[in-house]
Amino acid sequence: MKRLNSIDILRALAIILMVQVHFVGNLAYWFPAQAALYDLSFLFGGLAAPSFTLLVGASLWISNNRRRAEGVPERAIAAHTFRRALVIFVVGLIFNLIIWGPEELFDWDILTFIGSAIVVVYLIRRLPDWAIVGLCVAILAASPPLREWTGYGSHWLSQRGNYTEYVVPWRANEILLGYTLHGYFPLLPWLVFPLAGYVSARHLLGAEEHLRKRRARSLLAFGGVLGLLGLGAHLAGFGLEGPLAFYLSPSTFYPVSTSFVLLTLGVVLAGFAGLWLALDGDEARRAAASRRDWMAFFGRYSRYALTVYVLHHALHLWPMYVAGLAQGDVWFYWQDWVTPAGALGLAALFLAACYVMLLGWDKARRTGSLEWLLARAVG
Repeated sequence: MKRLNSIDILRALAIILMVQVHFVGNLAYWFPAQAALYDLSFLFGGLAAPSFTLLVGASLWISNNRRRAEGVPERAIAAHTFRRALVIFVVGLIFNLIIWGPEELFDWDILTFIGSAIVVVYLIRRLPDWAIVGLCVAILAASPPLREWTGYGSHWLSQRGNYTEYVVPWRANEILLGYTLHGYFPLLPWLVFPLAGYVSARHLLGAEEHLRKRRARSLLAFGGVLGLLGLGAHLAGFGLEGPLAFYLSPSTFYPVSTSFVLLTLGVVLAGFAGLWLALDGDEARRAAASRRDWMAFFGRYSRYALTVYVLHHALHLWPMYVAGLAQGDVWFYWQDWVTPAGALGLAALFLAACYVMLLGWDKARRTGSLEWLLARAVG
């Protein structure tokens, strides 16, 4: 299976949206004159993590299916999958340690989640589509009450200005709760996204060629329906109390509400299906799109998404830490350093400079990038 333009664009857009929302969310302060800019940054930035995590499942199906087609034994595929998951998980812990500090080691950010999700998705790979969809529904149904019954809010107490952050006591049961339900990216309900990505890729790309366009249109329509359901749950949830409020509530990221999952999952699925129809629906379209200059831009950001993810954290947080140290507190400028417009300008500057680096890594055959290191660690 050849590289898909649709997946490259979706992954590249995810990392670009993630860069801008982190720059704005971590460096900028809200004020009325730029409120719309600030809010739009978060509105579009909210699609970044759902896109990334959905593509974890889709990419796993594509890469392992390719290996099977090449005659690689299933035992070797399993070993490679588990090694990759473990390395990403460990990289996630090291990332927390270096970027955020020792006290944030068990925050359970997106990289530790991705490592875990790869294992879960691989283990359920033989389940039929309906069973995986049923598992997604069960996760969505169970997550809100489980959060409530296990005291989710008790771990979101520490304040930095107006920002509430996740803080976990270093006790085994508390760390496990963070990993499964309470952290920044807990298994529940975030597993819905990679599971949906896996079953969507298998449903669409695993079909006979003459069925794929029909299935892509069905997936596009299904994504639209999910998005509307999420929007409806968001609008119906204002002021609602009682058990229904577990599922009909305003869209939130922390904790990730049911309305948020449905809305963003619908948008990302529709985006994947729509992009596939436009750019990969047949060989002629795929080949024509692959030759476009703009496709090279998206392709590079897609191929180096892990490197860009780690770099953008280091290059916007470490200078803030150093400036804060001069004031006696590394968090002195947290969410209070620049305006939203200034933060977006810095994000654009980073993305431009980063692209120059990506060109250099391409010439050096990725040598020194995190993807290069990951490939050598995994084998």
